[in-house]
Amino acid sequence: MKRETAMLTRWIALAATLLAMNSYAEAPTLTPHQAEYKVSISGVSGRLNTVLDVDEQGNYTAIHAIKPTGIARLIAGGGRIREQSEFSIDDTFVVVSEYHSVDQLSREKGEIRIAFDHDEQTLTGSIALKDQTPVEVDTDFAAPLFDRVSVQYQLILDLKTESERNDRYAIFDPDGQKILEITNIGQRNVKVGRKRYDVVGVRHQSPGSSRKTELWLAPELDYLPVLIEQYRKEKLRLRATLREYRPAA
Repeated sequence: MKRETAMLTRWIALAATLLAMNSYAEAPTLTPHQAEYKVSISGVSGRLNTVLDVDEQGNYTAIHAIKPTGIARLIAGGGRIREQSEFSIDDTFVVVSEYHSVDQLSREKGEIRIAFDHDEQTLTGSIALKDQTPVEVDTDFAAPLFDRVSVQYQLILDLKTESERNDRYAIFDPDGQKILEITNIGQRNVKVGRKRYDVVGVRHQSPGSSRKTELWLAPELDYLPVLIEQYRKEKLRLRATLREYRPAA
């Protein structure tokens, strides 16, 4: 009897281990990479570089940096916009831990540092915008909450897992939390540089806002956007086209 009990215990332990291994293997992941985009902002040329890294514990760091090129770079004095988001993945959701942005180009120049405490559901940090007194942040939030970088990776996860995606996402904004309404805008084939991609389109827009962003994502590149277009009052304001994509080795 003791022998049978011991064998049963070992089988239960083995089954639990295999189940845990299968759950880990099936957990959705994002592909670490580096990408470069050619950008046009109201006729001004620039470059967008994105980097996604992950450590051994499954913690991701995403960096999006945009800077002008050519004559525009001289006018801007070498300034840029750099946003960094740190997050992990819980089930099929991106869980943000920190967000940091430095803006040296737009009208809202300044620096933002925000920490997300999901246990206490609080945001802490600071917002220092041009010509404004720096503001300390200490406020509650309701999960899930994203930032302007991490929400893109949530959309990618949704497409990869074919999950029932929400049609509204909350993101952190210096003026308070903002809602993005998500719309599928179909499929198409686009030519980017010398290559053509079959892509799926996703639009996000805040209720009542005249600005909308359309992402055209390529399944063959793990749903990386190959074309990004931003409109304001139905006029194209920003267009970013993929120039180079390098998945991590």
